[in-house]
Order: sequence, then C-alpha cells, then structure tokens
Amino acid sequence: MVKQCVRCKRFSAKPLTTAPIQLPLDRVRDAFVFEVAGVDLCGSLILKSKNKSWVVLFACVVYRCVYLELVTSISTECFIHAFRRFIAHRGRPSIVYSDNGTNFVVSSAELKKVDWEKVVSQETLNPITWKFIPPTTT
Repeated sequence: MVKQCVRCKRFSAKPLTTAPIQLPLDRVRDAFVFEVAGVDLCGSLILKSKNKSWVVLFACVVYRCVYLELVTSISTECFIHAFRRFIAHRGRPSIVYSDNGTNFVVSSAELKKVDWEKVVSQETLNPITWKFIPPTTT
C-alpha cells in the first residue's frame, strides 16, 4: 500500500546523488587574466569599404574575459601579428587552447622553434604551451 500512495512515496524518496566531476586544473586554478587563453577566428565580416575582415577572439579560460582583434586575412602571418598585439596589450599567456586550424598549427610550430633563453634573460619565463582541442567526429 505504501508504494502506491503518492504522499508516502514523496516522503520516503531518497535524494539523488551524483559523483562530483573533475574540472580541468587550467580552469579552476588561480591565475592572472589571460594566463590561460583560448583562441578562435570568427567571420567573415564585410566592412563599409566592401573589404572582408575576420575577428580573432581571445577568451580567458579562468575569468571569461574576451579580447577581440580585427584582421584582414585568415593567413598565419596575420594571425601571428594579431597574437603579438594581444601579447603586447594583455600579457603573454602560458597556455593557449585552439582548434586544429591551419593557421593555429603553423603558429604553434613557429613558437616551438623559438629559443626562449635568447629572447628574454628572465629565468622564470616559460614557453607558451599550445593545446589543441580534439577534432569533432561526425
């Protein structure tokens, strides 16, 4: 009889329990703004002068801040210039997340070639770690 009574069922029900999920350390650790960043390209946009342009979107993974850079091409060279402007304005990130776009892969390879000891004499400077998100499968 107790199993059929709605009122008795409600008071004898056990609360749902779920296992806590493990959040990535890059997203929950205390870090400077844009120390861990994600990057992507969006567009194309048509300007009033009838020129095409794209937006490079830099997002802070920890604090959810956004920084936008306008580029006139989606080439690797234009992306590297936008990335340099981002670093000059917001500081150098230690970890960058991106998709597997050609310009991001080439930029990552170029950063691996840099001899960081010659660039800056500081001993605490670490190279930029570029992490690619896994491609989606359809």
